[in-house]
Amino acid sequence: MDSLLQQFLQLPKEQRQSYLRLLNQHPQRETALRILLTLPEQISWLLAKEKQDGVQLQFLAQKAEQRLALLLRLLAFRKTMPEPLAPIQSAISPQPPLEAFETRFWKSDSFSLELPLFTLSGQDTPEIWQWQNRDGSRQLSIQVTDPLIGRATIYDRELLVYFCSQLCQCQANGSGALPSRLRFSVAAFLRDTRRDQGGRSYRAVEKSLQRLCNTEFAYRQQGLMEVKQRLLASWLKLTSAGEQQIEVELSAWLLEAVQQRQVLSLHPGYLQLRKPLAKRLYEMARKHCGRQREWRIGIDALHLKSGSQASRREFRRMLRTVLAEGPFPGYQLLWDASRDQLQVLNRDPLLPGFHPRLKGSRMIWRRENNHASCQSHGIPPTLRREISRKKSR
Repeated sequence: MDSLLQQFLQLPKEQRQSYLRLLNQHPQRETALRILLTLPEQISWLLAKEKQDGVQLQFLAQKAEQRLALLLRLLAFRKTMPEPLAPIQSAISPQPPLEAFETRFWKSDSFSLELPLFTLSGQDTPEIWQWQNRDGSRQLSIQVTDPLIGRATIYDRELLVYFCSQLCQCQANGSGALPSRLRFSVAAFLRDTRRDQGGRSYRAVEKSLQRLCNTEFAYRQQGLMEVKQRLLASWLKLTSAGEQQIEVELSAWLLEAVQQRQVLSLHPGYLQLRKPLAKRLYEMARKHCGRQREWRIGIDALHLKSGSQASRREFRRMLRTVLAEGPFPGYQLLWDASRDQLQVLNRDPLLPGFHPRLKGSRMIWRRENNHASCQSHGIPPTLRREISRKKSR
């Protein structure tokens, strides 16, 4: 099926137009539709024609019509492809694009940290993928415009993290309204993310941009309006002084997240994680554990929130592999076999906001670690009151 579509798209434009003209002629339509069937299906068509099997003929005709509709969609998409970006000019605002800074910190929007917008496997991704939480109050639908390009993977997400970090730096510098366009050097992106700067990496960045523009999500939550947008609006390849640059048009959902400060800081080690599940586990830990001391989640809920399309047994195997690989950036991941849960411990020793029941533990920790409050003021007031209360007894 895919090879048939690829062969059709590789035909000269004149041949494609002649074929579409034949489809509009009623006597020739049946013969023209047979071209869209595979060889076994064409044999079945001839046998059904000989036996006058109307049911089989109608079934094969519907198959051909579906493929014709897919072809027309692909042809319409190629006319509006992000590259070479001919129709994008009308969408570009007069505001000049943001020139990328040297990345000082890494930020991500909390929306994509929580929801499985990106596939963990780039193989056999369906054209439309549905997801919902346990009670059905939140629903997510992922659709790809061109099946040949595919759905955005979790590695492509690093580009969105880079864009979000650039917007946050622009916001921190007080540069006024956030621009919807960003211009960056591919070499600078590869350097900041510590990737190889060979020609293969440059081509991988372009393919990632294509997949981001090719992926559209629709998010529905009870009591809120439906959000339906592309992960990335468009992109354009530029060459300036022999240096390859990319100019992107950011989607409204990412701009709104930065403007409303719905972003979270990421550990730099996140970009060095190579396994897709390891990246997804860090995203969930950062979103749900955050600055807490501990966070737990059961295997079924973890499988659902990860967005993995693997079976439950295969998911367990991949999870054991990730946990056995060693230290995790910012968090410690442990498996509690007695509860069948993943335990996430925050490795940051300076955690604010202890529960009132843990105040005594907090004071003991401060004294043992020679905290600044103990150095400046001696024994903390709370601990001083506890000591005086014990002496009075």
